Amino acid sequence: MKEMHEELKLLYMDERAMYNFCVILFKCLNNMAPEYLKDLLTSRADAHNINTRAANEGELHVPRARTRAGECAFYVRGPSTWNTLPLNLRIIANLNEFKREIIDYLLSLRINDV
Repeated sequence: MKEMHEELKLLYMDERAMYNFCVILFKCLNNMAPEYLKDLLTSRADAHNINTRAANEGELHVPRARTRAGECAFYVRGPSTWNTLPLNLRIIANLNEFKREIIDYLLSLRINDV
């Protein structure tokens, strides 16, 4: 079963959840998602006036969560997940290219964990 997943580039359930979450984030940041989701995300450059490397690299501002439930909220989990992606993924402008690259990235994480 494991060999089939690797050969066909199939993602496990937790990887598929991460993939779907990253695609939603990509759509939010590229004006392909509903306004109510886009409004929950703020870039670090917009969050403060300080010119930092993180702001220049397209990272998102991660608001402070006060509870465990707050840590799971989209407006907290989304930016923290996006910021963990490598820069070469965050700067992709095409949705189909992003989908291909995020799958390769998630599969590479699996290989590195072994």
